[in-house]
Amino acid sequence: MSRYAWILFSVVWLSTTAYGMDDVGIVWQRTFGGTGSEKATAVCHGRDGSLIIVGSTNSTDGDCEGARSSYDLWVARFNAKGDIVWKTILGGSSDDGAEDVIETADGGILVVGSTRSSDGDVGPTRGNSDLWVIKLDGNGKVLWQKTFGGSASEYAKSVTETSDHSLVIVGVTGSSDGDVQLNRGGTDGWLIKLDSVGTMLWNATFGNDLNDFAYSVIEVRDGSFIVAGELGSSPRGWESSDAWLIKFSADGQLLWQRTYGSSANADWLQSVIETRDGGLITCGRVPPANEPGSGAAVLKTDSAGVLQWVSFLDRTNCADALSVSLSASGQLLVSGLAINPVDNITKRGNEDIVLVGLAETTGNYLWQKVIGGTGTDNGLAVAWLADSMFVLAGFTNSANGDVQVSKGGGDAWIVTLRNGGLTDVIDVPLVRQLQAYPNPASSELRVNLPDDVALDGTLKVLSFDALGRSTALEFTVAPSSGSLHVNVDPLEVGTHLIHVSNYITALVTRCVIVR
Repeated sequence: MSRYAWILFSVVWLSTTAYGMDDVGIVWQRTFGGTGSEKATAVCHGRDGSLIIVGSTNSTDGDCEGARSSYDLWVARFNAKGDIVWKTILGGSSDDGAEDVIETADGGILVVGSTRSSDGDVGPTRGNSDLWVIKLDGNGKVLWQKTFGGSASEYAKSVTETSDHSLVIVGVTGSSDGDVQLNRGGTDGWLIKLDSVGTMLWNATFGNDLNDFAYSVIEVRDGSFIVAGELGSSPRGWESSDAWLIKFSADGQLLWQRTYGSSANADWLQSVIETRDGGLITCGRVPPANEPGSGAAVLKTDSAGVLQWVSFLDRTNCADALSVSLSASGQLLVSGLAINPVDNITKRGNEDIVLVGLAETTGNYLWQKVIGGTGTDNGLAVAWLADSMFVLAGFTNSANGDVQVSKGGGDAWIVTLRNGGLTDVIDVPLVRQLQAYPNPASSELRVNLPDDVALDGTLKVLSFDALGRSTALEFTVAPSSGSLHVNVDPLEVGTHLIHVSNYITALVTRCVIVR
């Protein structure tokens, strides 16, 4: 084995042995809004590396100029640095908002939410509020929009594109007429399938005679659908309900349903994903029977919903786990809500955002991070950008702490964070070797950056010696062009591999240190 090959081998070996997982920090952040109130409810990672984020606003200025006086729905595309590429604000004279967004296979954007309007960009509507579906092209131009519902209230919570390029949406209905076939009592979960241009193919309601809610839907590898939600909430609310998983066939027939939790508590599931072994990971509020004051939990089941493990986020004083995402290497990322934070976690504010990394197979803790300010901060959605970087979307009314800029009463908050120490070494593809000079070097090394490789954002520079030992050298914003100046004073005499990464792309160069 050559010395260079041995160094590369050492990098891989070191990534699994030497670094902890506590090096989690903010890479960049943006607030989006005006003088009113905004929130971001969902985020998806575009195939071009951009971020597509949706939410609601009642501002008419700032980032939301052109909105109406009530709440409107907004969609925005951000580039990898967090700059707004474009934004679209849609709605009518009443309250409208978005709950989920996906990028479709044709490069378009599909947004779901609800509308109480019957004018402006909306129409036609049927009742108190309708489930609202909007298809946009990749530049934010509306291609079509549809409303669905009956004479009562409906809203969408989650959408997925199926393997046949149809759309499956889950939400809640209180109607028994119009587009709704059956109401079992109170509110029901509602699952609808549309073709690629928004024509309804079928729909199904599910629940009991109390209030039932559906919050998340995915298509799993056998072509069926899994829904996460809440079954049997008391009409008075917050007294007793069960966390709920339901499986539907490809044509909308109920195959099985399972409930979790304690009869003494209100339990629910907010988010669900499929695991690499074909099982399910879901999260929400499922407090232990003897600890009703805690609550946030992550559950792992097999493909039939049989519980395999539960990880209670009791270290975080977290009341609810709002979103879960799985990296390619098997790390779970959970966003939670901490109410009245405890001393050993944070003293930032009334409500903080808790981010937790867990092992996919066991649910064991890998790391946790709390972000926010002295106000109220919520992280409503998380998504991996790579194994070494992830994005959080939510809202904040803080103007201090981790929040750099406040634009009004409450802002949508978008934050990208790095994950761990050397995960970014093994999970980011090595693009090429670089040139560096002087070589040998004693105190400073200039690394030439190629013009044809995008290195936007924050760069992390690591050194590995011939034994695989690492040294962190730089953590800096990427220069627009030219070369990167690296201080190599901390390095021992000998041969080193210099690894430069922005968590998406990595480059390497060899150098010899002399004194």
